[in-house]
Amino acid sequence: AFDQPDNARRTVALGVARSVPFRNADAAAMTRELDALLRASEHATRAREIGEPIARENGARAAADALEKAAR
Repeated sequence: AFDQPDNARRTVALGVARSVPFRNADAAAMTRELDALLRASEHATRAREIGEPIARENGARAAADALEKAAR
């Protein structure tokens, strides 16, 4: 829970999210922000731009290889 503000700042800075300050986080505010996020195509576009190279990295395989190497 303590990392949520940091994660929010990072995802907003990357252009893939919107953020609601905790003190304002009620159902109405969350609904407005989610609606705005889903209507804003630039967030989805940016998420795809960031996600494509990450998907090519095959992180699960790299992590498994690193764990196997460390276990030897």
